[in-house]
Amino acid sequence: MSSINRHSQQVVATILSNKRVGQYHQILINVGEIVKHCKPGNFVAIKVGGDHSSLILRRAFAISRVSDRGEYGGTMELIVAPHGSGSRWLCTQEVGSSLDLVAPLGTPFGIPTEPVQALLIGGGYGSAPLFGLAEVLKARGCRVDMILGASTVAKIYAPIEGKRSVNSLKIYTE
Repeated sequence: MSSINRHSQQVVATILSNKRVGQYHQILINVGEIVKHCKPGNFVAIKVGGDHSSLILRRAFAISRVSDRGEYGGTMELIVAPHGSGSRWLCTQEVGSSLDLVAPLGTPFGIPTEPVQALLIGGGYGSAPLFGLAEVLKARGCRVDMILGASTVAKIYAPIEGKRSVNSLKIYTE
């Protein structure tokens, strides 16, 4: 077995908040100790649709950021676009609802050991994991520049947060 996902666990997590942010949903979930193994670039697989759903496959969502601080302990933030049936179901879940998930999955981003200049490029809600990566890079003394793109301005994820999170931000639309 590969060592990439050796820390993956199936857990039942609780939704702490689910709020609309522009065209997307920002969902904060309590995942407990598993957060210690989550790195920028990992993703989570969530069982969607409820117990009696015909949606039998888990849906993958990129982890935007994680925190092991605060009153809830280990928390994970997901940014979800309600496009397919699985993501629409997830976006309708209320605070206190339980989610059956497996995390962390995938290969995390490579993190430099020395301070370097980093250029992060992302589009739409797919740029959400770059914000957690930017935090890690800045903590290591890196200069972080970011380019965000989307078909429309409304589809740019968190441009104001982007300006606060990085040294410079450029936004491009079609």
